[in-house]
Amino acid sequence: MQKHKYPVGIQTFEKIRKEGYLYIDKTDLVYDIAESYNYVFLSRPRRFGKSLLISTFKEYFSGNKELFAGLKIDSLEKDWIKYPVLHFNMSSLKRDSVKELELGIDFKLREYESLYEITSEGFPINDRFTNLIKTASRKTGQKVVILIDEYDAPLLNVLYEENMEEIRRTMRSFYSPIKDCDEYIKFAFMTGITKFSQLSIFSELNNLAKISMSNRFSAVCGITQRELETCMKDDIDALANELDLTYEETLSKLKAKYDGYHFSENSEDIYNPFSLLYCFSAGEIKNYWYDSGTPTFLAKSIKKFNFRISDTETLECPSTKFDVAATDLDSAIPLLYQAGYLTIKDYDKELETYRLYFPNNEVKFGLLDSLYPSVFPNLENAHGFYIADFYKDIRAGNVEAFMERLEAITLSVPYATGDKAPLITEQSVQNAFFLIFNLMGQYTKSEVHTLKGRSDCIVETRDTVYLFEFKLSKNGTAQEALSQIEDKNYACTYSPTNKKLVKIGVAFDTAKREFDQWLMK
Repeated sequence: MQKHKYPVGIQTFEKIRKEGYLYIDKTDLVYDIAESYNYVFLSRPRRFGKSLLISTFKEYFSGNKELFAGLKIDSLEKDWIKYPVLHFNMSSLKRDSVKELELGIDFKLREYESLYEITSEGFPINDRFTNLIKTASRKTGQKVVILIDEYDAPLLNVLYEENMEEIRRTMRSFYSPIKDCDEYIKFAFMTGITKFSQLSIFSELNNLAKISMSNRFSAVCGITQRELETCMKDDIDALANELDLTYEETLSKLKAKYDGYHFSENSEDIYNPFSLLYCFSAGEIKNYWYDSGTPTFLAKSIKKFNFRISDTETLECPSTKFDVAATDLDSAIPLLYQAGYLTIKDYDKELETYRLYFPNNEVKFGLLDSLYPSVFPNLENAHGFYIADFYKDIRAGNVEAFMERLEAITLSVPYATGDKAPLITEQSVQNAFFLIFNLMGQYTKSEVHTLKGRSDCIVETRDTVYLFEFKLSKNGTAQEALSQIEDKNYACTYSPTNKKLVKIGVAFDTAKREFDQWLMK
């Protein structure tokens, strides 16, 4: 039997505590943040625990000591002062026009204006927010706590749209009192997905502490390896029994599927809490976070900046790229990082450069799967079927059928006709092959590095290793591709094993959009 009640879809600290749901204690970090800063900004991917963190701050500053009984903060906080808390969840304000946005903000302000008996008819939203802060402080005799969740939701909804600047001006106007009312504010905490100069909203708020990439608070959202193996050990045991696996096998599968997030150069390993809790609740290791949807703004960014999916193998990003205005972006990479589709894998202190990659298999295969239609638009929604068929061919050792399928699928790579130059290029071929072989990684191991480099693709099944090397016909022949596999000894990793080695050299003619020749040894 499972030990815990899992708070799947529950983001309210009070409900979790009162109704006995599993809670991973982060209250020492809550206390540390509140004691260390007055104005704080934290960016994390969607569904990563930001709203629960905000809710925890709300109950803490509301003085609800009983909810924190037995938690770490219980021995740290002595006073438990009740402050007036203004909590705004901006995720519900994804509106298409300034008028609709203003109506949404008006609704949120009216709730608190009614509480503090404020008349606001005819005043602009920034003046109303200012008056609300001052009145709440005056009537309670305490400074105000401001909590803003998903501050960037209204802007991301219109990213790259014509009315983005209007929406941004409206949001900037609404947030401006956070600086102007400093003497009335005890603490302000804001969360969002994007960090990029806070989308140029808080440019005047120069005392905002940005803790998103702080080693000290890297684990404030999400579940660490240590927390998983201590607080949820019995849950892992229960899941192992359900899946008929050992404890170690289950832990390994959970790590490959949901772990791998790093939010600073020395971050602990962080698991996606949304997927992990859904997994324990459902008793199945499946895709949960990714299947909950890809943000529209991310799809727009990938298309706008012509993101090369094959580049994910060697992504590097200077630290300065993480804090630029959205309007100044020249790449989708920072957005992919902020949205949780890429994460920090290494950091070069001397060059101040981050190496980025997919955090785990759930995200990797999910994102690649969503990009399949843009690489092979003529296949519509058949990608799952095609990838499974590729694997069936490889598993059966039917290399000829595999190569015929691979050649046929390249026909769906977009190209131009008439006077225009063909769109099929080395990049599009690389993207196509990269996508197919990486998606096959759901079934088998691929993209294995060796001491002397890496073959274009290495696919490993239970009893066979396939080593592929591709050449565009203008750059080399199939024989040269085959020779490269042997000259660089790509098979060295597998020599001590009893697996069969199959080396395949391929020359691809981009003009004819077909294999010029392929050889197997």
